[in-house]
Amino acid sequence: MAPKVNNDGPHERQYSTAFVPDTDEVIGALIAAYPPTLLGSSLITRTFPAAGGSSPEVFIDESSFHAVFAADLTDTQVSSMAVSQRPIAAGAFAEPLTGIPAWKEVPSWFIVATEDRAIDPDSQRAVATRIGATRVEIQASHAVAVSNPARVADTIAEVVFSLASRKLVRS
Repeated sequence: MAPKVNNDGPHERQYSTAFVPDTDEVIGALIAAYPPTLLGSSLITRTFPAAGGSSPEVFIDESSFHAVFAADLTDTQVSSMAVSQRPIAAGAFAEPLTGIPAWKEVPSWFIVATEDRAIDPDSQRAVATRIGATRVEIQASHAVAVSNPARVADTIAEVVFSLASRKLVRS
């Protein structure tokens, strides 16, 4: 989800293979706008204790994790990722974003993983266009930061350089 703006000065944002909703938008609607991916059929819901009752959370079935999340990684890399994944609250897909998303107020970069089987690459491209982001496409799975760390680091460096350049111009 898009972070809120910190108004103590300009900041850039870098998103990788992400859902980036607008105010009052829900992630579920963003997902529904594109063809289904392997992720939807691979999610398992479990209920966990929470304050005041219980809370359903979803995670990727370990037997599907490699194909869905990290198809460009080795079995060894993926096995530890599959068993250590953190679930997400099922309600997050239906909860609207409140406040003004950061991408409306600061420059953004967006990494599109062209081989992503969790979030449709066309959805990622559309999001990048909608938020006016500088788009970087990398031939990778959803786990782009693991499979292509140098390319992701280069993109982050570009974001940092942009921020530093803007600060120098104003000085």
